[in-house]
Amino acid sequence: MGSNATFYIGFALSLLALLFNIVGFCTPNWYEKSDIRDSHGFVRCGLWEFCLDNYKNPDDLLAKPYSGCWWVYSPEYWWMRDHLMPPWFIACQYLSLIAVFVFMTASFAEGGFLFQCCETDSSALKISGGISIAAALLEGIIVTVFGTITKDGRTWMPDPDNNRVSWSFGLAVLSAFLALFSGMLMLLTRAQLSDETKAEMK
Repeated sequence: MGSNATFYIGFALSLLALLFNIVGFCTPNWYEKSDIRDSHGFVRCGLWEFCLDNYKNPDDLLAKPYSGCWWVYSPEYWWMRDHLMPPWFIACQYLSLIAVFVFMTASFAEGGFLFQCCETDSSALKISGGISIAAALLEGIIVTVFGTITKDGRTWMPDPDNNRVSWSFGLAVLSAFLALFSGMLMLLTRAQLSDETKAEMK
């Protein structure tokens, strides 16, 4: 009975982690200007979208102003893509893409155990638990890199002291913690099932 409760809690946390991770991955509020009343220049960005208001690339000799919200790979940002997306930012993008699939894999593995499909057994819990913990560590690396560089870096968006990480970033952080707890609960469930099986055999 205890193993069932532990599993269901872990599975619920895994689904929440997946949901928060996907929402954080898709939404454009990882980093934003602290004072929303002052929207001049940089406004906000996510992993895949930048919102600017009369922003000028400091490396552009023509000083073309950019305004509006655009996909990062839009032709509008062609001439300033290297400025908007330095190597560390691109790394966060693609590691986040990998993380989404890792989160999904963990949830599917746990769902397979729940519905007893594909001849799954308790070893699936060990695998899914390990995958969840790996997802948490991967997401932890992403948010640590992003948070550290946006806080201390002064070569990316201007005036970093008046910018801040936002709720999409917060969801990514939360998804990492939920995945970590889910993975630990899956490993605990497997240990409980093993103990229950041994007790029944006596």
